[in-house]
Amino acid sequence: MNHLPLTRLSAAIALLAGSQAAHALVPWTDAVPAANVIYISGGAAQDAAFSNVIENVLAEPGTLDTFGDAKAIDSSDWGARWTAYYFKAKSSFTQGLGGQNVVVVKRSLGAAGYGVVPVIAGSELEELDISRLTGADGTTVKEEGAAGSHKYRVVVTSANAADTLTNVVSDAGILGVDAKLLLKPGSINYPAAVARVNATGSDVFPSNIATVPNTFTQLSTGGQVHGIAVTSDFYKVLQAAQVISGTLPADTVIGDYEHERNIPTLGRNFVGSILSGKVETWDQVQVVAAATAHGATAGTAYKLTDPVVTALAGVDVPTKVGAEVPVAVSNRNAGAAIGAVAYASFLNYPWTEGAFAPATATSQALEGTAKPLVKQPGGVGATGNLLDDWNQGTNVSTLNNVNGAKRWGIGVQSADANNSGTAGTAPEDAGKKHYRFVRIDGYLPSIENVASGNYADWAEGVLLYNNATTGTKANVVEILTAIANGLSSPSTAGTVNQKLVTTWGNPGIFGLTSGGHTQSIPYADATPVVAYSHKKGSAYLGEIVPTISGAAGGVLLK
Repeated sequence: MNHLPLTRLSAAIALLAGSQAAHALVPWTDAVPAANVIYISGGAAQDAAFSNVIENVLAEPGTLDTFGDAKAIDSSDWGARWTAYYFKAKSSFTQGLGGQNVVVVKRSLGAAGYGVVPVIAGSELEELDISRLTGADGTTVKEEGAAGSHKYRVVVTSANAADTLTNVVSDAGILGVDAKLLLKPGSINYPAAVARVNATGSDVFPSNIATVPNTFTQLSTGGQVHGIAVTSDFYKVLQAAQVISGTLPADTVIGDYEHERNIPTLGRNFVGSILSGKVETWDQVQVVAAATAHGATAGTAYKLTDPVVTALAGVDVPTKVGAEVPVAVSNRNAGAAIGAVAYASFLNYPWTEGAFAPATATSQALEGTAKPLVKQPGGVGATGNLLDDWNQGTNVSTLNNVNGAKRWGIGVQSADANNSGTAGTAPEDAGKKHYRFVRIDGYLPSIENVASGNYADWAEGVLLYNNATTGTKANVVEILTAIANGLSSPSTAGTVNQKLVTTWGNPGIFGLTSGGHTQSIPYADATPVVAYSHKKGSAYLGEIVPTISGAAGGVLLK
C-alpha cells in the first residue's frame, strides 16, 4: 500500500522544546542493540496506523527516528519496501524494555503473503539493517525535509543490498485479513514469492501451508474498509445510466463526487459477476429508461455504450475489441489481502464449495483481443496506476500495453486511497489518480456504513507469531502486543483516519466490540468502533458472514 503522510505532531513539539530532540536515535551515534531489534513482515494496508502506534504508543516523545528505504536518493518510494523505527521505549514497558533503545523493522515487500507463509515456515527474509548505516551522506542515506526531521531515506538496490539488508526470520507477521483466506494452496489467494533485492539468493517459499499451527498466537489488529473503484470516465457513464434508469435522481450532477446521492451504486451480485469474469463487454450491460428525458424514451433499453448514455455522461466510447467495449477488471495479485477480502465478500471464495474464483489475468499478448480484459496489479499503488492508465490511455503501470488504449475499468482497491479530502474537489483535480469509488447496494465504503451493517467489503486484520521462538522472548511479545492493541484502538484509528476524510464519510481502520470496545451511538468518527465481526470462537474468519458480537453498548441501525 502507498504510505500516507502522517502528522508528526509529537516530533514537532519535541523539536520546539529543544531538549527532547537531543535524545533522538541514529545508528551512527547510538549503537543498535541486537537483542532489541524486532522484525515484522506483511501487508502494508495499515502502515499509516503502524507508524502512528510506534510514535504515540511505544516511543518516548522526541526519541523516534524513522528510516525508509528507496530505490534512489531522490525517488518518491520512501518506505515502500521497508521502514525501520529506532526509538527509546516508554518507561511503561515492563519486560526489560523501559528506557531501552529499540528498533522495529517493518517489511511491506511481498505484502500480506510475507506476513504468513515465510513466518509459519520459519524462512529467512531480507530485512533492512540500519546498524551499518554511517550517516546522512546524501548518497546512501539522506535526511528527509529540514534538518531535525528525524526521517531518513535509505537507498537500497541490488548493488548495495549486501550492506543494507540482512537475512533473518521475522519475529511476527501482519496482514489485513485472517490468515486462513490466504492459506488455500492452488488458489489465487495463496501467496507467491517475490524476487530478492540481493540477486545472490532467493526466498524459501513453501506452497503447501494450509493452516496456522496452533503453536502460533494470533492477535487482532482491528478492522479496515475496502472498496470497489471505477475509472473516472466510467464513473460518469454509470451516473448517466442510472439517471436514465431512475436509480439516481434526475438532477444528478454528472461528475459530482461530493454528494452521496449522486454517486452510482452497484449490486453485490453484479460486482461478483464482474470480478469472476462473467461479463465480457459493457455492451451487454443495459438500463431501461424510467422516463422520456435526457434523450431517452421511457421503457426503452439502452446499452452502457449507447450514444444516449455517453452523451449524457459527456465521455467518448473507449477502445473497442471488434465492435464492442470489453469489460476491464483489476483484480489483485496472488496473496493480496485486499483481493482476498473482496473475493470473500462478493464471491464467497475460496472456502465455500463451488464458489466462483476471480477471473484469471489476461496475458500481454492477448490484451488487444480479450473480452473481458483482466489484470492483477501487485499493490494499492499499482492498482491506482492501472486504473489511471485505463482512463488516460497511458501505461505507467506497465499493464496497459495496447498503445494509447482507454478502458472502462473496475477494480478492487483499498478504500483509504485517492480520497477527495475537500468538499467539491474531485480526486483528479487534486492531482490524484483518475478513479473513484462507487456505492455497493446503495452504501459507500465508510466505517459508519460498516458499523450499521450495510457495507460488506471489509475485514479484520491479524498479527501472528510463533510461540516456540518469539513467544519465549517476553520483551518482543510485549512490543508485539502493544502494536496489535494500538492498531485495534479506536483512538488510534480516529487519529489516522483524519487523513482519509472524504465528503461522504470516513473510510480507514476501526476498533471492534469483539475486542472489548464500545460502539458510539450516534456513530463517532473520532472513536470508530464496529459491532459486527467475522469472529467465531477465538478466530476471525473472513469467509463467514459477519454478525453482531459483544455489543453490550448497543448497535447502530441506519
